[in-house]
Amino acid sequence: MVKYFENTDIKIVESSQERERLRYAYFLNEVAEQHKSEFINGEIVLHSPARKKHIDIGLNLVHIMRDYVDKKRLGYVGQEKVL
Repeated sequence: MVKYFENTDIKIVESSQERERLRYAYFLNEVAEQHKSEFINGEIVLHSPARKKHIDIGLNLVHIMRDYVDKKRLGYVGQEKVL
């Protein structure tokens, strides 16, 4: 059980929050645009870039869904960005 009102515990929580803020700032400034990545629970998670076959399959599915949705006037179909 953690006691949040003791001085040492407050310092630990504050330093942890500061580390996460710094890590998030680094992620936004240095990582996010260059890599396919996410910031999850204070951690930077890098993903492998999608291969051409994966991208082609995804595009085909988007085209099929978009045609159907447009024809039925159901709304909007989008897709994720490709790096």
